Amino acid sequence: MKIFRKLLSVISAAALTVTAATAACVGANAVVIISDDNFEYTYSDNAWQLYSYIGSDTVVTLPDSYAGMPVNGVLSECFAQSGVTSVTIPDSYQFIGSYAFYNCGELKTVSFPSTLSSIGMGAFAQSGVESADLSETKLDTISSYTFQDCAALTEVELPASTKTIGINAFARSGLEEIVLPYGVTVLGDGCFTDSALTYAELPESLTTIGADAFRNDTALTELYIPDSVTSIGAYALYPMSVRGTLSVTYFEDSYADEYCYENFVTSTRSYQKIMGDSNLDGSVDINDATVIQRHCAGIEHLSQPGKATADADRDGKITVNDATTVQKHLAGYQVFL
Repeated sequence: MKIFRKLLSVISAAALTVTAATAACVGANAVVIISDDNFEYTYSDNAWQLYSYIGSDTVVTLPDSYAGMPVNGVLSECFAQSGVTSVTIPDSYQFIGSYAFYNCGELKTVSFPSTLSSIGMGAFAQSGVESADLSETKLDTISSYTFQDCAALTEVELPASTKTIGINAFARSGLEEIVLPYGVTVLGDGCFTDSALTYAELPESLTTIGADAFRNDTALTELYIPDSVTSIGAYALYPMSVRGTLSVTYFEDSYADEYCYENFVTSTRSYQKIMGDSNLDGSVDINDATVIQRHCAGIEHLSQPGKATADADRDGKITVNDATTVQKHLAGYQVFL
């Protein structure tokens, strides 16, 4: 694909010469490839995109404009196999193309802008990225293979807008912990395969765990599967679950309950799901309101199934309003559904 683009650039350059002085007058979707000392650019939809990095600096701040017009994205393979070590992406950028930073083994740090809404397939695969703070971005999908084979990647923060984790998105990464925000519904096949995970927090919005999702994550010793999950693919927890090195927690009569029984998962713990029962003792009383208050104050930590039942007002988060809801329930002013 990149070779095709290079040929296209030669054809375009022969057909149309565009300088920085005239770029602002180019049609909205003209085929244009021009360059400065660091980048080749293309022009589309009233903005420039970075086509290829031709500079020599290893610490790079991407341009937010060119010839008086904004730069809004990084195209596929733009930095692939380059020697960059640090990249700062400004707030005008909306997308990063597929394999844009593929095999950038020296790349350690990347700053992601709040305007970013798309990262393409394999964008950082086989790179040296050590952390990825995506929390302020607008991403709804972590695309397939995005951070595959990123052995140095140990920390990731996802935005609240995240809905899907793609196929092999973090496979064979150094990721040790992941907290998936409420709203995530799908974990793609192999998304965490062979990673270094020791802790994974799955939200109550999750419906699908793909095949091989946590396969060979041998450092993962505990996993809570919410009762919102209705599909778990083949070998999703293999081999830890059958060896007894992974303890799986779930609510009675949930899909996870059935899955663990049918797949010979040997170490399990189950609870009856009673909304408001934050301490999971099988009943709702004033102690549950106290536990919620202590959790909100940072004094006591709720377990993952405890968080599910503590969300008494069912808004997807644990706040003092949940304690108030429990108290109203006990006083007869509000009844849980």
